[in-house]
Amino acid sequence: MAHDRLGRVCYNLEKMQEAKKHYKIALDIAIEIGYRQGEGTSNGNLGNVFLSLGEYQKAKEYYKKALDIAIEIGDRGGEGKRNANLGTVFYSLGENQKAKEYLEKALDIAIEIGDRAGEGITNGNLGTVFHSLGEYQKAKEYYVKALEIAIEIGDRRQEGRINKDLGDVFDSLGEYQKAKEYSEKALDIAIEIGDRQGEGAANGNLGNVFNSLGEYQKAKEYYKKALDILQTKIAKSVAKVLGTTPLVKTLDKARNTLREKRNRNDKYCHDKYKDTLACVQT
Repeated sequence: MAHDRLGRVCYNLEKMQEAKKHYKIALDIAIEIGYRQGEGTSNGNLGNVFLSLGEYQKAKEYYKKALDIAIEIGDRGGEGKRNANLGTVFYSLGENQKAKEYLEKALDIAIEIGDRAGEGITNGNLGTVFHSLGEYQKAKEYYVKALEIAIEIGDRRQEGRINKDLGDVFDSLGEYQKAKEYSEKALDIAIEIGDRQGEGAANGNLGNVFNSLGEYQKAKEYYKKALDILQTKIAKSVAKVLGTTPLVKTLDKARNTLREKRNRNDKYCHDKYKDTLACVQT
């Protein structure tokens, strides 16, 4: 339908209010003519918009409607996608156990129907959930599967992001050399494909690694690069609507690290980082 297509264009251009308007019209039309599949799609699209706007409860409501319709009409692909969407919402709400349950359903369906791209993305999302739960070995296992699939299907953006996530996990495990290697791969790929957000996140990761290694000058340099990217027009617009983006999370970690250093009266480290800290807090 025309409004569905217009909504998709606006969504891709990050014009969320306009996307919402078109998707709502598409939903009304689908309901009026009894087009259940279109109704499900429009509910899912509205869920995407509200997720991007950080309105997680509304996103959850629309995704649940979309899931109910997918089950009703026997759309297994749609059912898997909506389970994955709900997993993302519950993760954003901090409900990691529910996120895990929905993502595991999504993974089962992706494997069942042979959706390799969906399987890879869902493995990556499960890795993120287990990382948040402090289950780093499980997180690593899911990320490794996600990376293998990304390489297999030639998804360079996903490959870069999963390398970044593996860098995060190895940093959490205290395996700093591996963390550095994966983060450097993520940075190389992000630069190659022009993924500025991924580039910022990878720079932030490397800042965390060098900070853990006590190489504070190098850490500062990488944090500064990450901050410079965040402050570009595109990254700022993303940060406004996606408060849980990897880049923002990485910078939050940097800020918290600096605060902890200062609280331990480590004057040397605080002096090295105070300009970066000020930038993060603005």
